[in-house]
Amino acid sequence: KLTDLLEASGADPSKQAIYAYGLECLISTAIIISLLLIFGIIFQSFWTMVIFILFWIPLRMLVGGFHAKTHLTCTVLSVGIGTFAVIVTPYVSTILWFYSVTALILSYCAIFFLSRVLHKNHPLSEERVKKNRIKARIYGFIELAVIILLLALQSPAFAPAMLAYIITVICAIVAKIQEVAARRS
Repeated sequence: KLTDLLEASGADPSKQAIYAYGLECLISTAIIISLLLIFGIIFQSFWTMVIFILFWIPLRMLVGGFHAKTHLTCTVLSVGIGTFAVIVTPYVSTILWFYSVTALILSYCAIFFLSRVLHKNHPLSEERVKKNRIKARIYGFIELAVIILLLALQSPAFAPAMLAYIITVICAIVAKIQEVAARRS
């Protein structure tokens, strides 16, 4: 119905499938963010969840990685991951700075070498992959610098930001493992 409204407003009818997929992704993302914020409120960690979302979603979109097969599974996993991050944030804050910085630098190395991890549900042209890889490396470095600054300032925003960063890398590693396993099968 939304694509019909777009067409009525002058959108190209031959691209209806593209519009439908884009709107589906937009609605799915809006639901996930809304649920994450609701869980942030439930766990009395609204601002922690906001920080997690701000560091997680943009980097995840650039780096790529594991994708669920359905929107429902994606929603459940995303909300579960975000809720887990909020719950463990107080414990992450107690990790010594040396271990935090080491984990972050190793995570950036993974971003540098693994991005853009592709998924069959999200095919991209080789040119687009190269551009996204460069963007992921730059954005990943900027996030790394900001997170280390938050650590240096002893900001409470450090822990959820670091968790978002590391969780993004874990998703990329899982996807890479799946990719390699699929090639060997």
